[in-house]
Amino acid sequence: MSELERETGPGGPSARTSLGDLVLMAAREPWLLPAAAVFTCVTVLARRRARRAVRAGDYTTWLRDESSRAPGS
Repeated sequence: MSELERETGPGGPSARTSLGDLVLMAAREPWLLPAAAVFTCVTVLARRRARRAVRAGDYTTWLRDESSRAPGS
């Protein structure tokens, strides 16, 4: 996501779920509130770990899976 944001800029399109989106979903369907809380926690943890990896210059952890790609196709 870091590379996408560098290309599109701060006002560009985003695939991220905003806090406002979660609030609207929870207001419309209150039974989704526990799932939204779990989603928020997981998202915060993932973003922290990703930010740490980007700062360290670790762009090798999440490489494309080549195991199912047939050679020459």
